Amino acid sequence: MEVEVLVDAVGTNYKILYGKFSPCLTNNMKTMAWESVTEKVIIVSLQCTRGVMEVLKKWQDMQSVVKKKEAQRRKNLTQTAGGPSQLPMLKPWEEKMHLTGMDVESEPKIADAGEGEGLNC
Repeated sequence: MEVEVLVDAVGTNYKILYGKFSPCLTNNMKTMAWESVTEKVIIVSLQCTRGVMEVLKKWQDMQSVVKKKEAQRRKNLTQTAGGPSQLPMLKPWEEKMHLTGMDVESEPKIADAGEGEGLNC
């Protein structure tokens, strides 16, 4: 549950969290967005409360895992010597991360206008 909330919260705030700095997008806005994400995660967290840096680290770790799984899946698709793929499918939250283009290097593929909170430039 915590992971799904984290993926949804980052997806909602993606333009702010990973947008380029400008007069309309400041470091303070990004910090406030990560605080908002952290609050949403804390609400559903049953085990512990996390700080902003811990939530950010968890997000980065999740991104890394999804990237590795997807790279391995693509590599496996091009191999020969028959049989179906032995790799497990991505979990729903991993698929959502992958499909929405939520890595720092790529442009987000999520819907424009109104999806991100507070970015009105």
